[in-house]
Parts: sequence; structure tokens; C-alpha cells
Amino acid sequence: MKKNLQELSNEELLKEAKGKKFLFGVYLGLVIVMIVSGIITTIEQGVNTFTFIPLAFLGISMVFWSNYDKVRKEIKSRNLE
Repeated sequence: MKKNLQELSNEELLKEAKGKKFLFGVYLGLVIVMIVSGIITTIEQGVNTFTFIPLAFLGISMVFWSNYDKVRKEIKSRNLE
């Protein structure tokens, strides 16, 4: 269910921002772990599929960031910062 940010109350918008920030942080942490493990695997076994998997997940992290950025801009437009 996609939420229209303009229709949310101030409290709901701040809660949405907090949730999106948390999810982005967790996801980015997992991507960093995948990058580190990909580097270690590449050093030990050479280039293989696990070397490039984090690149696919970086694209998804950009979607998370974009969604969080939209919420931040709506908060800024309402002067809630």
C-alpha cells in the first residue's frame, strides 16, 4: 500500500521518516557486510558470482534512499525539522 505523503499528519510523517531511516540503515549495513564478504571471498577464491552480488543490492539501496529522501523533503516543506 503506497502512502501519499501529503495526506499524512505531522506525527505520521515523522514516524514514517524514522521507520524509513532505520530500514535504510539496516539495509546499508547488510550491503556493507556483503561487500566485505565479497572482497574476502575474492581474495581467497578469486573472482566468482559472490564478487558481483553486492552491486545488485546497491541499486536497491538507492530506492530505499530515494523513498527516505522524499519523506525528508516533505518534512522540510512543512517546517517540522
